[in-house]
Amino acid sequence: MTCCQEPDDDDDISMEEPAPTATTTEEPENPDWSAQCGQRTIDASGTDHSNATTRFEFPWSVALFNIKMLFGKTIREFLCGGTLIDDYVVVTAARCVHQRSVDGLRVQLGRWNMDERHEPRNQVVSAIQSEIAVERVISHPNYVPSSRVHNIALLTLARGVTVGRAANRICLPDPNINPTTDRLCYVTGWRNIPLQNISNNLQKFPVEFNDRKDCTQRIRDATGVSGFRLPKENICPKYSDDVPICPRAPGSALICTSDSSNIEQQYFLVGIASHDMAKGCSKSRTPEVFLETSNYVRWIDEHLVEQGREPSYSRPDPLDSSE
Repeated sequence: MTCCQEPDDDDDISMEEPAPTATTTEEPENPDWSAQCGQRTIDASGTDHSNATTRFEFPWSVALFNIKMLFGKTIREFLCGGTLIDDYVVVTAARCVHQRSVDGLRVQLGRWNMDERHEPRNQVVSAIQSEIAVERVISHPNYVPSSRVHNIALLTLARGVTVGRAANRICLPDPNINPTTDRLCYVTGWRNIPLQNISNNLQKFPVEFNDRKDCTQRIRDATGVSGFRLPKENICPKYSDDVPICPRAPGSALICTSDSSNIEQQYFLVGIASHDMAKGCSKSRTPEVFLETSNYVRWIDEHLVEQGREPSYSRPDPLDSSE
């Protein structure tokens, strides 16, 4: 996905001098990469703290944009996060695409920082050159905008992603397996709210899982809705780091390994960020609500088959260490 010319000057690319960075647009060297789903590129160089990421660390993370013209200039409006599950399919939250025209929807691979003032110009250009139009939106038929129930959608891309170390699909979980605390899990994504003078780069946060009763009660306390009940399709991650957490953008991924013994394992998509009642960043905060992906794997499979795709392509094939 390399182009021979840079975007037009009308594109909304910051022309300021880029800040120094340790990342690169080139694929990282990794001789052990197996081309299977869920394998990430481990590259911790350039990270400033434990929640930082590098550009290719989570190669299934994509950014969803809406393209529009404003005063004759092309504007890319960041909408949500998304996750690549097939070289033609991205999964995100239905609220991100509800009542939006498919004509303006684009996904970018390799985008790391949403703030172009802190992103080197060549990185922004590279992300725009790897931008792919969305050809079709499939929202869950039972999605309810008011309650955010069944908040999931599939995006069929206009062309396939070239799968590699820089852009790989994540594995989908077995519908019969529930997430447990003995797995290594992260919430990954961009912030949902802007912070002054702080860049919005992709971050990762280690999480465990809130008890459903505790999650329900905390949401009741925060909202004043005494009769609230957490839908069975939803889960609440609990952040394990004692650091202020800002809400992730809708569609962000909750990912886990098969167990916590080895970070080199394959990752699978456990949850999709649905909604958050918090108004800002804090250590003690209202739980974020995620859609539990295992409840929707069969629905996803049906649409993959309908589009001529192979569901096993996004299944967690165990990595063979002897290869």
